[in-house]
Amino acid sequence: MREIVNALLYQGRTGCQWELLPHDFPSAGAVKYYFYTWRDDGIDQTIHDLLRWQVREMARRKADPSLVVLDTQSVHAAAGVLTVSTGCDAAKKYRVASAAWLLTFWGW
Repeated sequence: MREIVNALLYQGRTGCQWELLPHDFPSAGAVKYYFYTWRDDGIDQTIHDLLRWQVREMARRKADPSLVVLDTQSVHAAAGVLTVSTGCDAAKKYRVASAAWLLTFWGW
C-alpha cells in the first residue's frame, strides 16, 4: 500500500501520465484503481484534512483556520466610488474597483 501512495505522490508532483510511471512503482492500472476508489469514497479528502490538521498543530496553530481568503476579483465600480480608488481595465473598457472577499468561520 505504501508503494501505491508513493506512486500517487510521484504522479502528483511530476504530472506524468499514468502509463509513464517508473517501473519501480506498481502497475499504472493498480495505481489508478486506488486513486479513483479513494476519490469516489472521499478517503483522499479525509487524508488531506488529517494531514493539514497535523501540520497546523505541529506549527502550534489552530487545527482549523479562523480566516480564509476566498476570492479576489474585479467588480464594476459604483457611481459613488471615488475615482482615486478605482482603476481602468483596458480589455473591458470600464472602470473597476478591486474587491477581496473574506470568509470567516466562527467557532471552527
